[in-house]
Amino acid sequence: SSPFSKSIEKLLAAHPLDPFIIAIFHDRKQLFALRNGNAPPLNEDLTADEADAVYRKNQSHIGKKILDGTPHLVLYQPLKTDDHSYRWACAIAINENRIRGPRDRLLFTFILISVLGTGAAIALSYLVTRGINPSLNRIVKTCGQIQDGDLKSMIDTSGIHIKEFTIIASAVNTMVASISERE
Repeated sequence: SSPFSKSIEKLLAAHPLDPFIIAIFHDRKQLFALRNGNAPPLNEDLTADEADAVYRKNQSHIGKKILDGTPHLVLYQPLKTDDHSYRWACAIAINENRIRGPRDRLLFTFILISVLGTGAAIALSYLVTRGINPSLNRIVKTCGQIQDGDLKSMIDTSGIHIKEFTIIASAVNTMVASISERE
């Protein structure tokens, strides 16, 4: 059996309840169509645009067709013959709603995770910066007093809750004490 027929058998075995259509075309003429499940009939030849997309480019093409009033996605695959021409093609059509449901759920999940992640990042950055401002303002205020000549100013480290700022405040206090001792 050919690789093509093996692929068809594998597809039918993997999804026996999913309705789909398989069709074979020569040039633009449909020669054969197989329906699985309650798939609508595909009784159409290739349009000029479909034939051009499949045969001229010699590559797979995904198109959209309305069959029995329902949108279907159709994968067209050119088939190379022994003379290396692409005058044959295979098409597999599946109801777009069978694909859209999982796609929409995945999109919703992605958007929800993005929104929640962004919200968490904003909340976390607010909490972090909320603790930085008072500590930094206390250090800057005291450094301004020292700059103005008040060498008795010391930074109260008890109100600073960020380790790095406590280290800076202690270093400034040590520096001011050292300068005060020299004078």
